[in-house]
Amino acid sequence: MVDQDGGPLAAGVTGECQIRRRGLVPHYWKDKSDSQGLLTSDGWLRTGDLATRNRLGLIRLVGRMKT
Repeated sequence: MVDQDGGPLAAGVTGECQIRRRGLVPHYWKDKSDSQGLLTSDGWLRTGDLATRNRLGLIRLVGRMKT
């Protein structure tokens, strides 16, 4: 989870969930028209999902940043 500036957040704080893996395609399913801004400069995909991480590292999705 990261804050609005892309900085990491402590456990229990809500922020944007970002993911990164090899072969990640930066577009929405069946919608390749708007992929600008989905990837950060260091390769993380900005999901637009709000999430929290507990002290064990488990992630819980709690909402959406985008509609």
